[in-house]
Amino acid sequence: MKVTQCLRDEGIEITDPDKEKGIGEFVQDDAFTAAFKVCSERIGDPPLPENRASDEEMFQESLKATKCLRENGVDIADPPPEGGVHLPDVEIPESVLDKCL
Repeated sequence: MKVTQCLRDEGIEITDPDKEKGIGEFVQDDAFTAAFKVCSERIGDPPLPENRASDEEMFQESLKATKCLRENGVDIADPPPEGGVHLPDVEIPESVLDKCL
């Protein structure tokens, strides 16, 4: 909960953490990345959930989401090897986000 509160203090909208999924839901953009770096330096990395997906599983899920976003007109970079979708700083329709993420 410390990481979540820190992220909120840094201006990030994030839901409360889930016991199985770990960190709450958020939009992973440049603002989140900067806030997460500040919070990690301040209090350390958040604990990982016990049933956390492997890096390869996360990468494959990120590829799937990126492909969907591209098919729906979003110009987006490939995900990094550790996974994670870095959304571009453009308006993306809610329906596309719901469908792809």
